[in-house]
Amino acid sequence: MLRQGVNFNEGADGYFQKAGVKAWGEQGCRGRGLSWKRENSMRRKDREVADFNEMIDIIKKCDVCRIALNDEGFPYIVPLNFGLDVQGEQVFLYFHAAMTGRKLDLIARDNRAAFEMDCGHKLVLYEEEMNCTMEYESVIGRGTIEMVPEEEKYEALKILMRQYHAEDFPFNTDMIRVTAVLKMTVTGMTGKRRNQCAQKDERDSTKAEGTLCQRPPGSVRRAEGMDKPALF
Repeated sequence: MLRQGVNFNEGADGYFQKAGVKAWGEQGCRGRGLSWKRENSMRRKDREVADFNEMIDIIKKCDVCRIALNDEGFPYIVPLNFGLDVQGEQVFLYFHAAMTGRKLDLIARDNRAAFEMDCGHKLVLYEEEMNCTMEYESVIGRGTIEMVPEEEKYEALKILMRQYHAEDFPFNTDMIRVTAVLKMTVTGMTGKRRNQCAQKDERDSTKAEGTLCQRPPGSVRRAEGMDKPALF
């Protein structure tokens, strides 16, 4: 467990070593020097977003990133505000947290993590078939997390503010010293998108799975203002 009194100013290596991790690579890869790669092949090719720039566009539209950490064999999932930094085809995600807490304890034990974010939720109602589905865009992936050193926190927090179009907001810098900033180096990710079953191949494949998707013109109604999880 994370012990009180750990000096965060020592940077990532000092923090995690004192917390019980001998080396970054002990339980996984450190993540430095790794470039982005696409995750395993997706079953629904008609919904896959394979283009790197399209995935980045989806990430820019999201306002919450959920990360999953290893909690003694069970995933510990927490939703977080985040910032995005892209250098070439290497993606970095930034998060902030209190100086102590369960997230930091778990990361100290195992700095590998998975993430998920989604947006563009629209409920689609097929009135004649009495069926419905959900539009969405999402990105999932994995990477390794490290603590941002004290001298790099300010720029990292500006990256986080940029995600919410407030990069120039003059936030109170006195809070930096009592804020932990985390950096995920993304080592793999994939995107997925579902629209209104506009393409014939999607309609046919969905119908084959038992979901009615074909409809006469005018039979589809979108329920505006519905903010639902992407379950389909």
